[in-house]
Amino acid sequence: LATALVAFNPQFLLVANGVNNDNAVTPLATWGLVLAYDLWDKGPNARRVLLFGALSGLAGLSKLSGLALFGLGGLALLIRTVQRKTSFAHLVGWSALMIALALLIVAPWLLRNLKLYGDPTALAPMLEKVGPRDYPMDLNEGKLMLLSYWGQLPCTFYPRALYWPYLLLMILGLVGLITGWRHFSQRQKVTLSLCAVWFGVIVAAWMRWNTVTPATGGRLLFPAIGAFALMMATGIEQTMKGKGKREKGRSDIKKHRVMVSP
Repeated sequence: LATALVAFNPQFLLVANGVNNDNAVTPLATWGLVLAYDLWDKGPNARRVLLFGALSGLAGLSKLSGLALFGLGGLALLIRTVQRKTSFAHLVGWSALMIALALLIVAPWLLRNLKLYGDPTALAPMLEKVGPRDYPMDLNEGKLMLLSYWGQLPCTFYPRALYWPYLLLMILGLVGLITGWRHFSQRQKVTLSLCAVWFGVIVAAWMRWNTVTPATGGRLLFPAIGAFALMMATGIEQTMKGKGKREKGRSDIKKHRVMVSP
């Protein structure tokens, strides 16, 4: 179900048919999410930590927000440390190694930008091209971002009827996550927490960028599309399970009434 929520996202298909950095950072960040879970579940070792650091660096080269991926690995190690599965010394050591490798991969690009533009992120020359924001954000931009996450043609949107099924799935997913949280196993809770944190980081990165220059394209959230799809799928499954239990309960009550009736 999570795969389908990505594969049948019209906007994802549109972006995937072009040449852009979103098509690089999305799979890198998604694999980073998988590895972050492994760092918590299986524990850190040299192979996992170095691979995660490399993914973080490559994600940072693809898109600046991708560099925040190493924070997700640090969070996974922190959870493991709080649960006393890893010592604090190992937490610091493995995290330092992970961050060092990520920065080593990104450093040449940052230094080149600094030399050419006087700005290590190269955002300043980009803003000169796209133009800075000269008016405050409003709630309508959140609506545009939500719609464009699911589909947006150049300079226009699809008919509004296209979006209702996706919005309904989002509601079912949210309801399922809230009502079913207490029924989830520890592994499910850690997985969903990592997904939620990563999605929150990408949303925060978009909001910051949107305060600098108008940017309501849903593709900006695609580094976390895997995390969002997994949360939605889990919530939808939980909602359907709850509905099935309620229907079974009503059926059992009817059978009981029939059995005890004269």
